[in-house]
Amino acid sequence: MHPAVFLSLPDLRCSLLLLVTWVFTPVTTEITSLDTENIDEILNNADVALVNFYADC
Repeated sequence: MHPAVFLSLPDLRCSLLLLVTWVFTPVTTEITSLDTENIDEILNNADVALVNFYADC
């Protein structure tokens, strides 16, 4: 029989805090095509922007 593994009280509190924070954090995602008319507005209003550049040949 294997011994049970329990978290210590500080570890349990930290894990619970991370779980609650993760569950109740609102996330908004959106995929948008950037062009010369909207790039400044989108990049200025976004907390994080991931831009994928590619070239058509």
